[in-house]
Amino acid sequence: KESEYDLGHEAGKVEGIEEGHEIGLKEGIEKGQLMTLVKLVQTGIITEEQAANNLSISKEEFEKILNEKIAKNICE
Repeated sequence: KESEYDLGHEAGKVEGIEEGHEIGLKEGIEKGQLMTLVKLVQTGIITEEQAANNLSISKEEFEKILNEKIAKNICE
C-alpha cells in the first residue's frame, strides 16, 4: 500500500519533469529564434536593428550576441 508520502513524491516528480520539459522547450525555441535572426543578419536579409527589434533588445545587445556567435564559430 502506497503512503501519502509516496503518492506526493511521485506527483512532485511528475510535476518536476513536466516543468523541466516546458523550460527546455522555451529555451530551445528562444535559441532557435536567435540563431535564425543571426543567420538572417549574416546573410544580409535583415539588419541588426530589425533583429534586435524582433527580440525586444537594443541594437548594441544584439551586436554583442552576434560578435559572441562569430567568435564562438571561429574558435570551434
